[in-house]
Amino acid sequence: MQTRTERPLWEVCSEAATIAQMRGDFIEAEQHFVFALVSAEQELGPRNEQVARALIDLADFYVEAKKVDRAEVLYRRALTLYEDIFGKENLVTGMIYRVLAELCFQDDRPQEAFFLRARARHILEHEI
Repeated sequence: MQTRTERPLWEVCSEAATIAQMRGDFIEAEQHFVFALVSAEQELGPRNEQVARALIDLADFYVEAKKVDRAEVLYRRALTLYEDIFGKENLVTGMIYRVLAELCFQDDRPQEAFFLRARARHILEHEI
């Protein structure tokens, strides 16, 4: 049983990943981000907002590490979770669509990028 002062393991791992990334230790950061995701899924179940947040954190890390293919897969998983949990018109889903559009532009997939950008614009204009 978790006491009041204990923090969830996924949260501690996520913080350790951020610190490692800030130090420039990308190997350690990746390990912690991955473990944070696995821990969140185990502790909270696969359909949880914190799991989606851990997916985004790892995806953001992969973008910075120039591992865009890995990042895109994680963003798409996070998008599915946010849409399931909060609906298809949520602000966070709009932001994920925007990021995915940029990744598609970088990967020379302009048609998909234009679609994703239009979807992001629709959501964000209605949310802001």
